[in-house]
Amino acid sequence: MKDRADLTVVPPLGLGYLATAFRKDGNNVTILDCQKNKFTIRKLADYVSGIDFQLIGITLCSATLQVKQSLEVIKR
Repeated sequence: MKDRADLTVVPPLGLGYLATAFRKDGNNVTILDCQKNKFTIRKLADYVSGIDFQLIGITLCSATLQVKQSLEVIKR
């Protein structure tokens, strides 16, 4: 049986729409699901520092529960 958390994960459609628009404009786009890939803040920081991004976006599934972690990600 699946874990309940797996059943409630919904892909961020807004991020998908933005990615599609950027791709249509000729840009390379990477969408990284940190929850699915079990990325820690440190692992994410290491990943991001190894690539020359022009733009990084962060999506919050539930802002009140994830705002502290998201602020830590933005700081790093």
